[in-house]
Amino acid sequence: MKTFKQIPLPKILIILLILFLASCTYTFAPEIPEVRLKPGEFGMQINKPSPVISCIAYSPSNSYVAIGKVSGELILWDVTEGRMVWSVIAIPKDEVSGGQGKVWEFIAVFFSPDGSRVYSASGFGMIRAWDVESGKLLRSFKVTPKDEALWSVTITRDGKRMLVGGAVGWGSGYLRLWDVEKVSIIREFPIPKFRAFGGAGTHVHSTDISKDGKLALATYEYYITVWDLETGEELKKIKLCVPTKAAFLPDGKRIVTEACRKINVLDVETGRVLQRFGDSPEDPVLSADGKKFCFQILPFSKSGT
Repeated sequence: MKTFKQIPLPKILIILLILFLASCTYTFAPEIPEVRLKPGEFGMQINKPSPVISCIAYSPSNSYVAIGKVSGELILWDVTEGRMVWSVIAIPKDEVSGGQGKVWEFIAVFFSPDGSRVYSASGFGMIRAWDVESGKLLRSFKVTPKDEALWSVTITRDGKRMLVGGAVGWGSGYLRLWDVEKVSIIREFPIPKFRAFGGAGTHVHSTDISKDGKLALATYEYYITVWDLETGEELKKIKLCVPTKAAFLPDGKRIVTEACRKINVLDVETGRVLQRFGDSPEDPVLSADGKKFCFQILPFSKSGT
């Protein structure tokens, strides 16, 4: 039997890495009952296998769903009638990164508070406003400098401000509040710099603003962090298993998030997991009333809606 000193250094490093990843994966302390989802259990399915759906959003009236596809196509879907209303190319092929020929990903779609416009956002930082009735382009503007990537956008209920977050360089992130009309930065929220050891990168994966406009949240590294939107004061930091998507429920007291291939409902004040859904969902999106959500299911998933 080999002693620890006789084990080659590369194998020791691999063992330590496996132990580190395992410690990062199981961060939920309480045992929460899971709700197993079945296809179509909570509503209709929109089956568009290719190209892959990148992002989705409900309209304020819950009558429409906007769908952004990796191909750059934006689709408006009538939920009540189960039909496509219109589709446009929201991210043109010439929107590339540094002349490298790479098309930036379709990272977000969202509606204006009155439901008359639907916005598309690309990783290049370009935001475009489209007329819901006709699909006509109404306005476009850029919210990132050359060395930053846009990963998430949320608009306030009055339509006057946007919370934007994303990546700076290889491992760090940013979070800013923008004035939509002036296209200028109102406030920058503190996001920790990337740590080479013991970190998972501080890119901001998702953002949201509570229904009353008082709270802001962002997901990065192992955390969901909640701030006071007006003052920028940090109110709560919840540690999870690398959360990607997160959003406030309408009461502002709970958060729904995807982490470790589960959808979790959290208490904002305590950070406690209240409910958990599985299995292997991606990008959960809430309806305006908070009673429904839709999401993608990974190809290897056994169940979902």
